[in-house]
Amino acid sequence: MSKHPTLLQHFRSFSYENGIKDFDVALEYFTVFGGTGWSIDSSKNLQELIQEKILFNYESIHKSITRYTHNNPVYHKLLSLVALGVEYEHEIFKKAKIGKYRGEEAIDYLEKKSLLKFDYSIEKPLQESNSKSDRLLFSLPFMRFWFAIISPNYKSIAEGDFSEFKEI
Repeated sequence: MSKHPTLLQHFRSFSYENGIKDFDVALEYFTVFGGTGWSIDSSKNLQELIQEKILFNYESIHKSITRYTHNNPVYHKLLSLVALGVEYEHEIFKKAKIGKYRGEEAIDYLEKKSLLKFDYSIEKPLQESNSKSDRLLFSLPFMRFWFAIISPNYKSIAEGDFSEFKEI
């Protein structure tokens, strides 16, 4: 696989390596575990696998992710916003309440660490003033899952209480 594989290449590799033939099943499991490189037993329930592979190993996964984010609150806020569906750069800066310079600096770092990537529009606006800011996406589905679902419930998960997570 190339140094920076596409999402489709990741998906194909994930499906092949885990022997998942059903597209819908592969997609469901890929949205959670895509990009981890973990072996997935698709005969198990997704909730069961999440608990087994992620929740029970929260501390070690959290430490691993912290190496990328350095517990920087700006990085964490930006990643959480993108995970929750805020896609455009200017909207992210506005919701995070950070300036453009500081936000772009943080985005550059997160892109360099392959956590986020830009999705450039192929369509050019008629006038420069009508253009939208760049759209940001996660490079790997697991990171999106982590910052959308796991990270907001970190206190209870770290204590071993998965009830909040199960409600979601």
